[in-house]
Parts: sequence; structure tokens; C-alpha cells
Amino acid sequence: MEKPVLSVENLSLDFHLRTHILHAVRDVSFELHRGRTLALVGESGSGKSVTARSLMRIVDKPGLMVGGRIILRAEGNETDLAQLASNSAEVRAVRGARIGLIFQEPMSSLSPVHTIGSQIDEVVRLHSKLDKRAARARTVELLGQVEIPNPAEMADRYTFEFSGGMRQRAMIAMALACNPDILIADEPTTALDVTTQAEILDLIKRLQTERGMAMLLITHDMGVVAEVADDVAVMRFGRIVETGTVDEIFHAPQHAYTQRLLASTLKLEQPADARAEAVVTPQPILTLKDLTKVYGGAKGFLGTKKFALKAVDDVSLVLHAGENLGVVGDLVLARPR
Repeated sequence: MEKPVLSVENLSLDFHLRTHILHAVRDVSFELHRGRTLALVGESGSGKSVTARSLMRIVDKPGLMVGGRIILRAEGNETDLAQLASNSAEVRAVRGARIGLIFQEPMSSLSPVHTIGSQIDEVVRLHSKLDKRAARARTVELLGQVEIPNPAEMADRYTFEFSGGMRQRAMIAMALACNPDILIADEPTTALDVTTQAEILDLIKRLQTERGMAMLLITHDMGVVAEVADDVAVMRFGRIVETGTVDEIFHAPQHAYTQRLLASTLKLEQPADARAEAVVTPQPILTLKDLTKVYGGAKGFLGTKKFALKAVDDVSLVLHAGENLGVVGDLVLARPR
């Protein structure tokens, strides 16, 4: 295997709080290789996101890197990002151009007062010598690559005019604007429904394969790990407790925490009585029969009929005491035509 495009060696980060020092990351080491995906997994607060952000030197204060190296390799040259000031020109040149980042929540990462196209244009022009017209063409091309319909038209829309899945696609386009060597995806599908989540994961994986990028995936969803990752690093309390390929981690986990992490994901093939011991009563405590709910539809001013949205259509269900009933489905946004 060729040399990794990025090596993290004994990385340690502290947060100097008013009452104490929080050791958020301790002696973390891993490698990213072109064409492969490393999933960094663990529970909330384990240090996953702050580790990922340290690669781009965007850890918020009072966070401080207190040890380790971050070696970025390109064209035979090696650069230790840990030795550079976080606001230096060298680090700013790396962000976006060499390392792209997909944030967890695009609504808070995209500007609400600028069009999607203008935000991508800015990234393109910042890291290239393209003029305004060429940058615009590149933006439309990127939106097309992430499968946004009518990209030339949608580039002039604002963030609030995009659905959650389309916002995430726009974030992916922005992260890939300058053909980075490394893509960091920080919980990229957390706020999405399951169907959109699958589409976004397929899109990210396809673009990574086409471009030969290395990818660091931050997640707590082991189903996502099984679908996307090649290698896994399990993190707990700021330390990596186990690493291995996906097959090794899922079929032969060595660390007790990894075993508990996998056991916490219920398997549908297990019989119901093995998953829960609650006593289900024979008589239901809640019954819905043929429930329908419509919004709008009444006559408006001058007798014109308003747009009607049938939000619930002939739904029936029964709930017993001691029973858990899951209601799942897509997020559907309806608009009047």
C-alpha cells in the first residue's frame, strides 16, 4: 500500500476551562489512504468531531493542541499541519483545497442571506484563478455532479428554499469544489430521513471512488459504518481503543467497549421476546381507525378554493400497554401547484 495521504501521530488536545483542564483527545493515531474510508466511531463526547476539526486546525477556543503531528503528503512533500498557526496562509490554503469538510448540520453552516451558488462561487474563486464567469460555470457543474436538478436555476436559490437533502448535497458540492485529496464527513446524515440518508451516502461513496479521495467519516451509526467504511477506529473518552477493517470490527471485536457498541444495535432477526421482556396487555389502550387529516381546502376570498394538503390518509393502528410502536417514513414537503 502506498504512503498515506495523511498521518495523525499521537494527537492530543486540551480545553482549558475556567475550573479545570479537559483532556478531550489523548494520543490518537491513524492514517488516511487514497480511495479508502476510515470511520471514526464512538458515543457522543468521545472526541470524534474535535479530532476531525483538528486536521483543518479549526478547533474552537479554548481548545489547544498540546502534542502530536498531522502529516499531510502531496507530490513527495510532507507538511506537519500541527506546527503551523491555525490562521496562517499555509493552513488557509489547505482548507477546502486539500481537505474538504461536510458539516453535520448544513442549515447552520450555509448562509441564509446569500444564494447557494454565490457561496460555492466564493470557495471556487478563493482557491483558484478562475474569473467570475468560469467560477459560475464550475458551480453549476458541481451542483449537477451532486444530482441537484436544474443546477443553473437552483444556484440562484437561497438555503431556506432547499430541502434538508438538497442542503446536504450543496454542502458536498462546496466541499468538493477544489478537488480535495481528503474529505471529512462529520455526521453527514444525522438530520435526514432514512431514504434521503441512503441517497446521500451513496452519493458520497460514488464521488469518493470517482475522485480517488481519502475519507474520514465521523459517525455513531454502526449501520452507516457497515455500508460505507473500509476501516474503523473506535474512540472512547478521547482515546482510540481499537482499530481494524470493517470485517474485523464487526465479526471479531476485541475491546469490551466495541463489543458493547455493536451489541447496542438491535438486530431485527432476533425474536421479539429476546429484545424486550415487557408484558403486552391483550386489550389496546389506544386505537386509531381510518384517521384522515386535511389542511386547507376551504373556499377563500371570492369563492376560490384554497390548496388542500392531505397530511394523513386513512391511517389505522392499535397500541397495547407495554408495547413499543414505531411510526417511520420519509420527510415529504408538499407545495401548492
